[in-house]
Amino acid sequence: MTGAGVVKRFLFRWLTGVAVLAGSGAAAGWPEPAGAWPGCPLLELAGFVPVPFTQTWVRGNDTVDLRNGRICRWSRLLPPGEAAALRQTLRARSGPPRADFRACFPNGETWQETVWIMDSGCQLRLLVRPRGPGAFCGIVLTVPAAGKPGLVLEPQPVMPGACRAAVIATLARCAGIDMSPPLAVAAWQGGEAAGVGRLFRKNRLIYRQHHAAARDRAVNRHTLQWLEDYNRQATDAGVPLLLIGDLGAGHFAWEETAVQADPVIAAAIPVPDEDGCQRFRRDIQTSLSAGFPVGWTLRRRTHGPRHRRLIVGYDEASDRIVFLDAMPPFVPRFMPVNGAWVQTLSWQTVSVQP
Repeated sequence: MTGAGVVKRFLFRWLTGVAVLAGSGAAAGWPEPAGAWPGCPLLELAGFVPVPFTQTWVRGNDTVDLRNGRICRWSRLLPPGEAAALRQTLRARSGPPRADFRACFPNGETWQETVWIMDSGCQLRLLVRPRGPGAFCGIVLTVPAAGKPGLVLEPQPVMPGACRAAVIATLARCAGIDMSPPLAVAAWQGGEAAGVGRLFRKNRLIYRQHHAAARDRAVNRHTLQWLEDYNRQATDAGVPLLLIGDLGAGHFAWEETAVQADPVIAAAIPVPDEDGCQRFRRDIQTSLSAGFPVGWTLRRRTHGPRHRRLIVGYDEASDRIVFLDAMPPFVPRFMPVNGAWVQTLSWQTVSVQP
């Protein structure tokens, strides 16, 4: 807990009113779109790095979030075997907990939550799920803060279904539901719509899973056709071609090729189910305008697994999405909407109940 104690000490220093400075150098690595990135000398000195397009800073298994220019949350994910020792340490430092109970998802999955309330008003939570696919131990320090959560990121842990769990947890936290990826794994047991959807509804929110008409084999065919159509037009325009070959190599992924597409040429390429593509684009615009990112489930290559990412921006001038992985190095990339659509299996949105 030495590292956690160091982080908590500098967090409490921020409670005294130290504001986050607007960083200028942080934007250098991400030239699009233009704008200042959040900067914080104390976080930088502590070894944290900012996640672009979000209010999140990460360092290993530690995550720090900002709200209105101040640190509002710190969390650390640990192996489940460390829960007993960590509980004993927290009791020794902070006294008896304010609450110690078993919480339950709507689908019956449970975890144990122990809560301490500090004299400063901060809440310290120990969350433990000792068994199952989402086994974990986590500690979360929440600092009182005003304003909406904004776009925060729950980084992808090393666990089954990690990309899916991280995206669900991120959508939840952007909606004000503090959920870690392991708890997201527990929530979807028995079906994503059944578990996660009910949890959102309890908070007067709607979680929707939108499915594209094409499934895996059709997506494979559509993506390869899109790349071939692009290269024919690129040849006529005299611009570099995109890589098409797919031998199942680990380094090859369709989205890594599609991000290199010229947006003007890409916009002229027809796609299957144009109405579906329009819904995809419209949902992205609507969700981002409301302050929510969009989950994006895609095929990466013909023989590869599915993957889930976050769409965190949309550039209307070039009709490109900005997408982000929930794992380092957290580099945002731009892709034409129709190039993304042909790879899409489903997308996930959050909205407020009417």
